[in-house]
This record gives sequence, C-alpha cells and structure tokens, in this order.
Amino acid sequence: MGKEIQRYGYVPGLSFNDSDQLVLMYLKTKTHYTWHADYDHNISSPLRWMVVSPNIVFSGHCPEGGELLDTPEFKRRLLLTLDFLRDNQRPYWQAVAKEQTEVLNSIKE
Repeated sequence: MGKEIQRYGYVPGLSFNDSDQLVLMYLKTKTHYTWHADYDHNISSPLRWMVVSPNIVFSGHCPEGGELLDTPEFKRRLLLTLDFLRDNQRPYWQAVAKEQTEVLNSIKE
C-alpha cells in the first residue's frame, strides 16, 4: 500500500470557546466547494482554503461551519492561531508551531 494522503490539517490545543478567528482544522488543498455535497460550484469558482474555527457549531459561513479564505487571509489566521497558542502556553505549542510553520512555508502563492 502507498502512503495515505492526509486531506485535513489539525491544530491541537484549542478549545470550543476560543476565538472564531483561530484555525482548528483546514483542508490541505484549496477547493472550489463550499461544502462536501456542493454541486452548484463550477470551474470558474475561485479556489480557496476551507477552514474550521474552534467554535464550529456557531461560526462559519459554509453549511458545515467552515469558511473559505484566500491565501493571505488563511496564512494570517494560521499565524494568529500559533501566536495564540504560544501566548496562552497551550500544551505542546512548540511542536504545533513547528509543524504548522512548515505548512505555511510550503504554500506557494
């Protein structure tokens, strides 16, 4: 078997009552879709990053609680999340920051 592709990124250390501007999860590739059964999109729909905040139940603009962000906003929000984890001394924040910084550095655009 080949290596399994991870489709989602996860940022551990957040709680449901943390800011909805933080990033709890995200798709690792940009998408045209606004939710998993979106059949109304088309090829001219912009590619954006799907993110989910810690407050998934009450935030977001997509039917499943997520938001679609352009690349600069996605990077800004992920950096904001890493700063939040560090400033609040959440468990293992250093390891999380290292992993997510690698993700940020890999984004070309």
